[in-house]
Amino acid sequence: MQKTTVLIFCLFFSNCLAEGDWRDLWQKGMNHLHNAQFQEASQEFDQAVALMSEEELDLHPYVLTYRSGADYQLGNYSRVIQDTEVALKSRHLTDYERLACGSRRSGAFTLLGDEDAGVEEYKKFIIGCPLFPKKEYSKDKITIRNMPDSECYKEAERSYLRENYCEKDEDIHEYHNMWIVDITKQKHPYPASQP
Repeated sequence: MQKTTVLIFCLFFSNCLAEGDWRDLWQKGMNHLHNAQFQEASQEFDQAVALMSEEELDLHPYVLTYRSGADYQLGNYSRVIQDTEVALKSRHLTDYERLACGSRRSGAFTLLGDEDAGVEEYKKFIIGCPLFPKKEYSKDKITIRNMPDSECYKEAERSYLRENYCEKDEDIHEYHNMWIVDITKQKHPYPASQP
């Protein structure tokens, strides 16, 4: 009886250790990704995925989402498309992860030469995403809600606004994730050609 109990305990304990192994590898991959060590991150994510069952990948699609981020930086666009396709089937994906997958898919298809597929992915996953910035146009103002924290995105948006709607930088009023923009240019694309 004691041998059976010890055996059951050992099996249970080894399963717990095995379950933790993929998480440890994923965390190491995240550290590499954070430090822009994309090759190392991809390798850690590969090892984590190799230890996961299909059910675990469905429950934890973020592993594929972050692996696709490393692979995107490495130019492994075909695998980006494969990983994001699997991840997007999971109902456990967060809105942020869904947006990241859609954005990477759009870029990957475009960089592989299929611009039509890239545009379709953009329309499908990015424009309708709850995290995508929302713009409201009035006669003399643009209100932008849900502005992402990305400085790259913000600078691109500022450039677009200055080129099309504003005479000067002071016309853009930034309140964390909400911007109010004074339309000061006489000729502008209101709102037909929004980015």
